Amino acid sequence: MTMHAGGGAPQLMLLHGFAGSGASWLPLLERLPASWVAHCPDLAGHAAASAFEIPSFDAEVDRIAATLTLTLGGVGGGAPNGAHLVGYSLGARVGLGLLARPPDRFASAVLVGVNGGLETAAERTHRWQQDDRWASLLEERGLEAFFESWATQPLFRSQQVAPAEGLADQRRIRAGLDPRALGRAMRGLSLAKMPDYRAAVADFAHRRPLELVAGELDLKFRSIASDLAATWGVAVAVVEGAGHNVLLEAPAALARIVERVVGRAGRR
Repeated sequence: MTMHAGGGAPQLMLLHGFAGSGASWLPLLERLPASWVAHCPDLAGHAAASAFEIPSFDAEVDRIAATLTLTLGGVGGGAPNGAHLVGYSLGARVGLGLLARPPDRFASAVLVGVNGGLETAAERTHRWQQDDRWASLLEERGLEAFFESWATQPLFRSQQVAPAEGLADQRRIRAGLDPRALGRAMRGLSLAKMPDYRAAVADFAHRRPLELVAGELDLKFRSIASDLAATWGVAVAVVEGAGHNVLLEAPAALARIVERVVGRAGRR
């Protein structure tokens, strides 16, 4: 889905979070220059991509990479002419897979609420058990029961005071999802199944503008972002008053961050 169009303008690849869609990026796009080109694909198991199988996390990264090549004309080959990657949560993790792959496709990246990967087998087993239970809830009881339980997690409590329009859009997007396809995405794109990308992304971080974003109220991902930033030597933008879903809770602040990072790439 291409949301904006403009000749010669920056081109963005925007990757949504779990239980979102390409349309989840509208609050951000409304605050970016109208001439910018933004491609917002649906991840496998979501919206228009609900029919896609998910044989592995890497396979989904490959699919999105092919989408980038087809839709944005394979822009890349080095800054400043590459696309600019913005990913939130699940989309940020898929984004790490793209940043870890040659050839260079991106001139910059902004990753919101990202996890670089799990280190131990015990961590992977624990996360898999959690995600498998969530997927079973989707399959057995459907969307309404799932989201009622999903929203009670501490990670999402701050969304109770998110902009009303954004919450209404989120409900509309979620209502159109297929619970069985979303369950497949929960399992196939689980953090437990994702490679540890920390070492692989270090090279990109050393050569291109990369900024991590976390909400002030999201203590878990602020800590993760701080650790990743120390590993990669990059900055963390902490968004005041926001929780995990900065895209939903503070889209204007996120737009300012994206514009700043894209501008940095253009000056290199």
